[in-house]
Amino acid sequence: MTEYTCTKVDLVSRYLGTPFIRSIVAYVVVTFFSLSFFKVLEARIVFDYLKPRKNEKVCDVACGCGEFSIRLLKRGCQVIGTDFDKKSIAIAQTFSGKNSFALANAEKLPFKSDIFDKVVSVCALEHFSEGEIALKEIYRILKPNGSVVLTVDSLTYPLPEHLVTAHKIKYHVSHYYSLAELKEKLTGLGFEVTNSRYFVNSPLAVSLFELSIRRPLMTAALFPLALILSMLSDFAAGKPDMGIFLAIRACKTSPSEMVNVTTK
Repeated sequence: MTEYTCTKVDLVSRYLGTPFIRSIVAYVVVTFFSLSFFKVLEARIVFDYLKPRKNEKVCDVACGCGEFSIRLLKRGCQVIGTDFDKKSIAIAQTFSGKNSFALANAEKLPFKSDIFDKVVSVCALEHFSEGEIALKEIYRILKPNGSVVLTVDSLTYPLPEHLVTAHKIKYHVSHYYSLAELKEKLTGLGFEVTNSRYFVNSPLAVSLFELSIRRPLMTAALFPLALILSMLSDFAAGKPDMGIFLAIRACKTSPSEMVNVTTK
């Protein structure tokens, strides 16, 4: 990929520059990340929808510290992770050992059009003040028939108002998305939605999520019990039309397909 310039951000490499130290810190961070039962559920769904293949060009929009980007790199994908936060990009570069990350606003991505096979954006869209602009940018950088996988905070499952407020403040959420709303936005831009599902959408799983807001360390201590219980609960008693989180996969229709759609 030569259509852009990755920005080298070297804020922490003086402390984590050796491969040995970097691998230890990366292991600790990924392990801590994985102690969130709903993040593990999310990762399983994302990779099931994304189906990454070796040498595919993948953009991880709003990649944060690069957890998903690093996993994709290990699978042989050509990955570029973007985030507007300089410290997050520095951490991602240091942990991955690769200069595969770029400082960028999701609403103005620094790439030419039609260059990525796939785009992934994990629990990010709900934080953008201009979410539709970000979706337009994702559409622009995808190749025709390329696909995007998104996860978003939905909170369509009824929660006590004070917990919704606490979650919104704690995680800086600008907007919660329902399936109907997000599907409408994607199809309006020319995407075809192929897969979608709510998760953490059963009484027990939602109770565990509520506990994670009130007592995050306690929820981490319950892992992997919380993971097993939430998976079984969602499978047996999950509500298909609501949930705490939403995952969706959509394909960029080719110009000829768009003509056919508009003429019907």
